[in-house]
Amino acid sequence: MTMRTSKDAMDPRHLAPSVDPGWLDAFLVERNLIGVQPARLGDDLVTVESHVQESGEGAEEIFGDPVAYARALPAGADRETSLRRVDLFHICLGLAGLLLTNRAITGWLQNGELAVTGGDLASTALLALMTTVLLAAPEATLRVLIRRRWVTVAAPVLMIGSFVVVQLLWREELFTLPVLGSALVGALALLASSVIAYRTFRDGVVTAPGETTAPGAQRRRWTFTLLYPVLLVFLVLLGWVPTLFT
Repeated sequence: MTMRTSKDAMDPRHLAPSVDPGWLDAFLVERNLIGVQPARLGDDLVTVESHVQESGEGAEEIFGDPVAYARALPAGADRETSLRRVDLFHICLGLAGLLLTNRAITGWLQNGELAVTGGDLASTALLALMTTVLLAAPEATLRVLIRRRWVTVAAPVLMIGSFVVVQLLWREELFTLPVLGSALVGALALLASSVIAYRTFRDGVVTAPGETTAPGAQRRRWTFTLLYPVLLVFLVLLGWVPTLFT
């Protein structure tokens, strides 16, 4: 097999070009939901491709239903759920750190204090509730999101809409927080989230037989690790630059 590029690695169908894309996508989704490791999944794809090429028949005729076939294959002792609790933890921790640090810096730039409203507390409670649901049943939640496309579309809209509604309905300022302390707590949360993201990074990109890691894995690792800090800089600039012209 020729050397793959990082672009090739991002499309697992590169390993099975002769297989019907619809069948292959259904097979990949189910194997990923089961938690099959990238190396084993790469072997699965190469095996399917070789059978299709040798027989001249389609994958449906050879293996039958892609979901049933994906479930029938061994998952391996190293299987791991696609949505790990540690992933959810550091994502939520990073999001909380991002929002708190941004609010603290914005408050410092505007009037030197961080005002907390009822909407802020309600939004925090909603985020905590969603996080609890995901932590309690990550795999079941992921299956619902993938199997029911309308849920995938509606969930973010409802989530953002809920945050907007509580912010609009409960604008009353309840108390203020010290800007420096809030910024410090937020920055520590961001740092912890980035460290956890780096140390527990799992590429998830399918590897071809003979590869230890897929091409571009290190770049994806750093992108994932630095996502929230970069977003923080963007949000701060977005709030600060307009004040220069007022």
